[in-house]
Amino acid sequence: MSRDSISQLLRQAVAIQSKHRCVYCLTQALWIGSQLTVDHIIPRSLGGESILENLCLACWGCNLHRQARITAVDPDTGILTRLFHPNLQNWHEHF
Repeated sequence: MSRDSISQLLRQAVAIQSKHRCVYCLTQALWIGSQLTVDHIIPRSLGGESILENLCLACWGCNLHRQARITAVDPDTGILTRLFHPNLQNWHEHF
């Protein structure tokens, strides 16, 4: 399997793990109107692997907005902060 290839079985596991919705905006796949992307939480460009623990579903808008970032400056504190990790953090607690 190539570095860019994610098997159908792994895609199905990611969909179940992500509850068939974008993990960032929580929009269900049914309402998106296009297929959700499999997103690398830690991007491959930063050493992230194509394993279930590092994958989630994302809508195109959220995926394009986040791009390959894992940190951002908190607008309230000015401190560089780790972005939401959907497989390790609870959405409702984080946001």
